[in-house]
Amino acid sequence: MKVKGIKWGQTIELLEQADAIPDGTEMSVELNIAESLPDGVKPPLSDTEKLDKLNRLFGTWKDQPDLPEIFAEIDRERHSCNVNNFVAEKPLQSNPACDRSRPHNPHKS
Repeated sequence: MKVKGIKWGQTIELLEQADAIPDGTEMSVELNIAESLPDGVKPPLSDTEKLDKLNRLFGTWKDQPDLPEIFAEIDRERHSCNVNNFVAEKPLQSNPACDRSRPHNPHKS
């Protein structure tokens, strides 16, 4: 039986059905590299290409004058004691800074 596949790390994903072979069956595989990749499959990025993409992504925030204000607002929202900020899908978590029954010591965990 000859079947095409794509290698992902130590796994080969079959592009065709192989139902005649039960799962868990040990087999011997001969690998031949195809001349071209199947439609929709992109070749893996080189380390240089990955670094270039990261540098472009990190550069999107460069020179944004309102960035400190944005992060200050995020910080205020994250540390707010306002129960109106509660999201129904998430359980309410205790915030020691909001517990007015005892003095808050930010240096204690």
